[in-house]
Amino acid sequence: EHKIASHCQVGDEECIKMHFEVERALLFPTGRDLLKQIDEDVQNRKTLLAALQRHNIEYVKVTYEKLYNSQSSEEWMRIFKHLGRGPSVGLTMKEVTRAMG
Repeated sequence: EHKIASHCQVGDEECIKMHFEVERALLFPTGRDLLKQIDEDVQNRKTLLAALQRHNIEYVKVTYEKLYNSQSSEEWMRIFKHLGRGPSVGLTMKEVTRAMG
């Protein structure tokens, strides 16, 4: 049984290679199956948001792209501010990257 870390350290080529091997083994739906899965995902999100709102549960909506593919740390600070923990001002992407190891 092989175990791999959920995230690789920067420059850890062996870890990165293992992640690519696992990625190649994954099968994703196509065609009608893909469309069905997307429709189900959209409906599940609507159901979840409706439940959060119905029960007056506060939440913050962020996107993967703004967290990981941006030069700005604004999304990270929004999360920290919402949680009331960590830096909600003055955080840099360099600090975010360093904290992820």
